[in-house]
Amino acid sequence: MSLYPKKERYGAGTNGGQGNLSTPTPCGARTLRSRAGFLILAALLVLPALYLGGCGYGFQAGKPTVLGEATSTLSIKGIEQPTLYPWLSQILRSNIRDEVSARKVAVWVDSGKSDYSMQINVKRFTIRESVSNKHDDSLLFRASMIVQAIVYEGNGNTEVWRSGDISYAETYDTYYERTAAELLSKRIAERLVSSLRDKF
Repeated sequence: MSLYPKKERYGAGTNGGQGNLSTPTPCGARTLRSRAGFLILAALLVLPALYLGGCGYGFQAGKPTVLGEATSTLSIKGIEQPTLYPWLSQILRSNIRDEVSARKVAVWVDSGKSDYSMQINVKRFTIRESVSNKHDDSLLFRASMIVQAIVYEGNGNTEVWRSGDISYAETYDTYYERTAAELLSKRIAERLVSSLRDKF
């Protein structure tokens, strides 16, 4: 069973006609087929890039952010979350670290001194069963989260930047609520890192 949200599948059309197998294919027809195949391949390569751009990956790696140049170091100051899920802080920290590193926003520091530190406040996190089977196994989980990030200078309390509310909600096809929370946290991390370019 897929761990990701179900997506619609579109079937390809079919051609009921059959060509004369004894008749050689003209050279021009082969050339047209070759060009058509190339155009289809090019479209398949472009579409994923457009999709990723819509999911928050329009952010260009290495570009200046509220943290300054990409050589600045960043650490997590703390994560405040009012839930009964002790693992939520861990998966949020991990996804934010991975997103910061992947987009070359800053140099991640797990501990010790850093140029900037980030406080994450989880304002709301909900996760509930959406559909169960006859054995009472959860097949779908509906998860949502709202967080706010505050960036401080160094490891002190001088505020440099504060985000607005960063939110995301999705229904996930999985048996495990933690898997749904991990996928949700990844989306939150993507949006949070993208917001680092908003200087307000």
